[in-house]
Amino acid sequence: MPPTIAISPRSTRVTRRYGVSLSVTQLPEDRVDIEGFRHSEFQGQPAHEHITTRDGSFMDDPPAMSYTLCFQREGIWFEIRYSIFDSYDDLPDMIESYIATFRYTKKAEQ
Repeated sequence: MPPTIAISPRSTRVTRRYGVSLSVTQLPEDRVDIEGFRHSEFQGQPAHEHITTRDGSFMDDPPAMSYTLCFQREGIWFEIRYSIFDSYDDLPDMIESYIATFRYTKKAEQ
């Protein structure tokens, strides 16, 4: 598994799935798949984003939205993914502001 930071709520209840999650993954070059993504800009540089939604009308599946942002920093690909089991068509402003805080500092040579 590539290096990943994942954030999701802790719960004392046993639930089938988390209601919300956010992850940042450093992607190996051969795992970058931006087919179907729209070109965008992130922090003033080229990026690719994709939003999928589900209305929750099938059986017991709740409504859901997933946002994926792929971009490069110093030749390294990153993927930021936000998912929520709720009805959203766009990324919430608060989450967009949080994602904008992403920073990459190249690891020092040893």
